[in-house]
Amino acid sequence: MWSRVELKTSAKQILQKNYWGAVLVGLILSICLGGIKVRYILNMGISGANRATGMQSNIISDGLGRDFNYDIYSYYDSIVRSVIEFMNSISYTTIVTVLALILVIFMAAVTISALVLAPIQIGCCRWMLKNRTNNPQYDEVVFGFQDGYLNIVKIMFCRNLFIALWSLLFFIPGFIKMYEYRMIPYLLAENPNMSMSEAFSRSRNMMYNNKMDAFVLELSFLGWYFLTAITISLLAVFYVTPYVYLTRTELYVALCQTPRNGDATQDNGTTGQYDSTRENYDEYREV
Repeated sequence: MWSRVELKTSAKQILQKNYWGAVLVGLILSICLGGIKVRYILNMGISGANRATGMQSNIISDGLGRDFNYDIYSYYDSIVRSVIEFMNSISYTTIVTVLALILVIFMAAVTISALVLAPIQIGCCRWMLKNRTNNPQYDEVVFGFQDGYLNIVKIMFCRNLFIALWSLLFFIPGFIKMYEYRMIPYLLAENPNMSMSEAFSRSRNMMYNNKMDAFVLELSFLGWYFLTAITISLLAVFYVTPYVYLTRTELYVALCQTPRNGDATQDNGTTGQYDSTRENYDEYREV
């Protein structure tokens, strides 16, 4: 059974061994995982439409900027009327333009995430795994483009899609699925040609009865996240981000090395740690 203290202690030791490499790869990985947020897409779409049509949201700005020193009901009534007036002033063509621009930006974000960011994420996970026992080359970051590219794109796209769809059910199911599928990037980092069904099944088995513990592990970094906020994210770049990702890598290794009840029967008729994973780690140790 793994413990948070052991994982984080091991991650700190690995971080000290190859500090600058972990910082660089951690920064790349955080960019890939950050992606493009929906609110940024909406803001970009609306601002782009405003620049294209020359329109400014002066009515809304005026409504939100009024003096608060009067009756609260009158204040909200003025906001509602301002919004209605603004909506009435928008033509059908402008609405279509805004929606089309938002759709184009959203599709571009999805495409970039699937075709570019997902393979880089797999490469970063592979680098993190190899970094445990040696000093890997930085070309490992682009490993996802060199081996099993289309398979990686397909599986990672489906993984993100499934999580998004489950999140529509009041968020909690999506949150659970996010932890259930958390090990898929690491599995693909070791075996990029793994089938989709096998990747999902193995990740599900590895996280069986471990999702809550993994969530608590993430909560243990809250203090670091607070310090990050008051240091203008400098602490995140140079310590917290690589520390967190290295800890998650240690969690994957710990789960691979821990026999679990309910694991699928392996090719040799046994249960527990996956043979392919064990062979890969033996290879890492030999390098």
